[in-house]
Amino acid sequence: MHVRKHMVLCCDSSTITDPTSPIVYIGDGVFHPNNLGFIFDKIDVYVINPILRDSKKLNINDKFVRQRYGLVSKPLVSKTFGLLVSTKHGQFRLRFAKYIQERLEKLGKTTYILASDYIKEDYILGMKIDCYVNTACPRIAYDDFQSFKKPIITSQEVYLLEDMTKEFKVDQIRKLENYY
Repeated sequence: MHVRKHMVLCCDSSTITDPTSPIVYIGDGVFHPNNLGFIFDKIDVYVINPILRDSKKLNINDKFVRQRYGLVSKPLVSKTFGLLVSTKHGQFRLRFAKYIQERLEKLGKTTYILASDYIKEDYILGMKIDCYVNTACPRIAYDDFQSFKKPIITSQEVYLLEDMTKEFKVDQIRKLENYY
């Protein structure tokens, strides 16, 4: 039996080249396995979580997508957006944040670009912002959204603000050189 080994680096799963063999994900959190499940929706993804000492077959269901659409519906009425940019290597997408800023401003939104090494709402309290757009590690919006008092969406979900009939897509940081 031939076993193919692939590695998910950060949120980039482009090294997975065999879209037919099952994927075994070893790690914690829900972002990476959900990301794999959305990208490779025709194959089985198995999750081994060594922290929880749990294993299961990933069951991509509508709950995650419904939850994300629900979170995106709140910013529809938001007027002020804080675009979160991480200064960490591999997550620094300032040019992309400026692109998102232009899109939001075309919708009549006020925007601020907020850069920090570590993205945490406590660091930006007191600013008059209705919603955050995360351009750093997508896991912040997917796994840590409950630690934010205001809605936090991904850069890909900004496209849903323009048209809620668009298909939901998970955010990935790919080809990092394009974002500097």
